[in-house]
Amino acid sequence: MDEAGILQDFDRLEARIDQLVRTCEVLKAEKSALLDRVGELEALLTQKDEAQALLEQERAQVRSKVEGLLARLSGQQEEEV
Repeated sequence: MDEAGILQDFDRLEARIDQLVRTCEVLKAEKSALLDRVGELEALLTQKDEAQALLEQERAQVRSKVEGLLARLSGQQEEEV
């Protein structure tokens, strides 16, 4: 192989390496964006879980109050009879 052929091979190799470096940079940026999005979604999920737990507590309190009112009504009906 002559000198021109070797230089041409090096040029092709350099171009390929440049392309791989650019691809790695793009992939790193995409990974970073995806990790940010995962963090956002995890925070949103945590908020929703907390809201659901609060709602369940509120439902239990309402259920308890309604059951208490029903018991009082039932007691009053029994006294009237």
